[in-house]
Amino acid sequence: MKLVYDLDIETILEIDQNIMELFSIKLFLQPIVKNAIIHGIKPAQSGFILISGRECDDCIEFTISDNGVGTPGDVVENLRLMLKKGYNGKGYGIANVINRINLPPAFTMKFP
Repeated sequence: MKLVYDLDIETILEIDQNIMELFSIKLFLQPIVKNAIIHGIKPAQSGFILISGRECDDCIEFTISDNGVGTPGDVVENLRLMLKKGYNGKGYGIANVINRINLPPAFTMKFP
């Protein structure tokens, strides 16, 4: 994305070491990171993407943030509704992430 759109992007990874040995479905964060770049960083032509991951209680929490132009409030509210009520036909990438997260636990097992 950096090369395709000729952007000055800094990537910062803050992943807890204890989750680095876990396996997950490939590219489940990719649509979120892509949206952050396309809708946040691209309009400003530069910025950073912060991807953090940590274990909390009985789950793994990932946070993707950027210092781009921001997301309009109505878009944020639509995303929150989508998470509560399910996919509504918009935001194909977000729907894929939701579907991947909701796969049975057998697909996200820890292997020795």
